[in-house]
Amino acid sequence: MTGKVSPYVTLSLAGSYTNSEITSINSTVAGNTIGTTEQLHPGIPVLNVPKYSVSEAIALAIPVRNGLKITGRLSATTTGPFYDIDYYVQQLPSYTLMDVRLGLAGARFSGTLYLDNVTNKTAALTISTHSWNSPVPNSQQASVNRPRTVGLELNYKF
Repeated sequence: MTGKVSPYVTLSLAGSYTNSEITSINSTVAGNTIGTTEQLHPGIPVLNVPKYSVSEAIALAIPVRNGLKITGRLSATTTGPFYDIDYYVQQLPSYTLMDVRLGLAGARFSGTLYLDNVTNKTAALTISTHSWNSPVPNSQQASVNRPRTVGLELNYKF
């Protein structure tokens, strides 16, 4: 949902809720395991599907002069807990990541300074699995998001 709350400010909000689980098992695989220990049965969660996600943002576009405008955006995304597997099925925790942008835009050019992952949050995105390495108990490693990142984006329209 998006709404313009003033001529210069736009708010947006989006979200989802998912209850994903295996509801039935083909009799040819009944009794098998997922990974090494998790019995395959109705009711177990589908892997890598977050329970919920929410994204919110506030964006600014303020005209200054001669067709120039100052732009800005503050956004955050929350991803709920989900299950993943290496040796064991594990629930990974929820996390929130926040980004900020501030820029100047004209008819043919724009420049934006950005700061991604403002709080420098380290979030487990998945459990690392390697086709060349057999899973080992108590030796799991998570793949994580990028650390705080600062940058400058320059654009020109020809």
